[in-house]
Amino acid sequence: MRRPTPDSVTFRLATAEDAAVETFDNTKLTAGATCPTWGITRYQMHKTVAQSSRAMALECGSVMHDAFAMIRLVQLLHDFNNIAGRDPAIGKALFQFHGLRMFKQERLMQILEQASGNGEFSPSDNVKIYATRAAVAVLETSDYYDDPSDKKRTIANMEDSLFAYVSKWDWKQPIWVRDITDPTSDVGIEIPFDLLVTWQFGDAVKQRRFTGKIDGIRVVNGVVRLEENKTASRLNEAWSQPFYLNSQPTGYMMAASVFSGETIRQARIMGLCIPLPKSYDAGGYLEFTVHRTDNHITDWLRWFDFIASSVYEDFAYNPSEAPRFTHSCGRYFRPCSMIPFCDVDEAEQKLMLDEMITEEWSPLADEGEKAND
Repeated sequence: MRRPTPDSVTFRLATAEDAAVETFDNTKLTAGATCPTWGITRYQMHKTVAQSSRAMALECGSVMHDAFAMIRLVQLLHDFNNIAGRDPAIGKALFQFHGLRMFKQERLMQILEQASGNGEFSPSDNVKIYATRAAVAVLETSDYYDDPSDKKRTIANMEDSLFAYVSKWDWKQPIWVRDITDPTSDVGIEIPFDLLVTWQFGDAVKQRRFTGKIDGIRVVNGVVRLEENKTASRLNEAWSQPFYLNSQPTGYMMAASVFSGETIRQARIMGLCIPLPKSYDAGGYLEFTVHRTDNHITDWLRWFDFIASSVYEDFAYNPSEAPRFTHSCGRYFRPCSMIPFCDVDEAEQKLMLDEMITEEWSPLADEGEKAND
């Protein structure tokens, strides 16, 4: 049966009164679309099979996003030191305020000491050199360490990739700042969001929260633009083309629009290889802009409502009765951890669920934990 078309859909930032409304983020929605059994178990029930190996892609992506955030913080200092009408003292205060938000006091001081020796950024400093040192210091002050089983995601390779990333960074386009006179103003760096989305169907109302973290918002030639960082082992057309319709930039543009009060309809996707290819020209860094229209947003809302209703509400907390999308059993070049669960009867599945470990998933769980979703 075709789902009814809503009379209206509205967005606003969630408040404490909305705490009971179920949350969805792009990872949870995509997992439900990939396989309802998997999505419900992992992202609604927060159950997972115990793993002896590290999730290297997630760990690497998390610490690299910390480094990307530090580069944007340096850009913020650079903006206030070089744009007419801005007070460098306000820029320094904003750097400190948001640096503490993201890195905490002790780690931030360690990063700044390694970046400059005295913990200070001077307008006369070479901004690329300072940003590179600060980004590398983020890696070195993190909990990340090399794994003998993964020769690609090493700290040395990650540092090499950061050198390439900074060399391509455009320092002429400023970070978005809500109020350039406020030393605690919101800025476009590592923005956690919690959006309340309300669908109105006649007298019936559906409400869901959409959560996540925005990597960056910058102002490019007067246009406010979302920025989304991605790390990958290979960058090519097969990697880039799906982003022209991908749900994540669409949802994040809506969240960024509500947060900033600006109408944001474009996103810059910034892909970085780890490790870099032997020939840098072979595609170690790739960036491109994707645009969204009202039609894209309508499609995203239909997708959101369909997955939330048909997966997470129709089979709520009941993966045994949820459909098995067996075409996804071998995704990401490895077997799904749920195959043993899906291959037994319901009684045994209940026992297996009881034996799984609980590992809470939320992109907003901690400012220091960042998922490359």
